[in-house]
Amino acid sequence: MSDNILHCFYSWGRKEYSQKCFEALLKNVRPQDRVLVIDQEGHNLDIYQGKVDYLFMTKYNYSLGPVWMYIRHFLLWINDLPHTKGNNRLRDFSGKEEIKWQPDYISVLENDGLMNEGCVGKLLLLFQLENVGIVTGYDAPEYKEHETIKVVGNTKIKKTTPCVHMMFKADYFSTLFQYLPYYTQDFEISTNNLNNGKTVACINEIKHIGENGKSQGFVS
Repeated sequence: MSDNILHCFYSWGRKEYSQKCFEALLKNVRPQDRVLVIDQEGHNLDIYQGKVDYLFMTKYNYSLGPVWMYIRHFLLWINDLPHTKGNNRLRDFSGKEEIKWQPDYISVLENDGLMNEGCVGKLLLLFQLENVGIVTGYDAPEYKEHETIKVVGNTKIKKTTPCVHMMFKADYFSTLFQYLPYYTQDFEISTNNLNNGKTVACINEIKHIGENGKSQGFVS
């Protein structure tokens, strides 16, 4: 089985955070992986141009729930490409081999989540644990809603996790939700995960460098 990852990175201003965290992400992208960037309001396009496989920009800031919904629809689009009707017409299309690429994992990272180099390999190993639905490199503070169930080595099993970073098997991600609220989408995703009998495995591989500064990046 392959382990292709679609790395999804979304930003809403805060250029300094975006550039630092995007560069750290690129150090974790392997040759078999692809990168999708969603840049809301286009504040950071110059950071991403020529460095990503898919670049999506919106005129407005749709907050976080709709961004996650877009990622889900984008995954469905990627998976449908090889089955496009009339694909025999693609013989002269320069990207005809690329349409066959499909992700095995979806990794979603906010633009203030700073990855350690080599993080991705460690996170992939966590999917070998029993009954894992969400893997995250961000060990959230011990708020009531993110309490730890148990500790296994350097790994924490938690009920829920915030959306600084979340990683899923692609087929599971596509069925985990259909619609999400503008806010608290991370709690909705985690709750759906629990309802499916899955668990959340956390390891401290990602720092949240923009905590308490989110409002600075939004444009009303």
